Amino acid sequence: MTTTEKLYKAFIQGLSSMSKQEHESLIKDMAQMGIGEPPANEQPKEDTEMETYTRNAVMTGLKKYCHLAKESDCIEVCEWGNGEGFDVAINTDQPVNFQLTWGEWELLKILTKKLENH
Repeated sequence: MTTTEKLYKAFIQGLSSMSKQEHESLIKDMAQMGIGEPPANEQPKEDTEMETYTRNAVMTGLKKYCHLAKESDCIEVCEWGNGEGFDVAINTDQPVNFQLTWGEWELLKILTKKLENH
């Protein structure tokens, strides 16, 4: 069985469907191909492209603003690291998460204002 066939079998049927010998053979083949964990004596290379930064966020309870909300319901808005938009997390019994760019937010404000004036 080729390595590709072994990987396909593992993916489709799960590793538990493989015999111990098949599993060990697959791990050996993958190591020869450079797939998987680095050898114990080799340290992973440091990712020089990683960036650490602080994001602005604000959170508040929803009850004051929505008569359907429970005391524990809240909304959090967190600005993206690149400043081009933000994440919104509405934490209720049915949580909702979404993202908007600042341009999408501006248009949403225009459209909801139009609804209010209709």
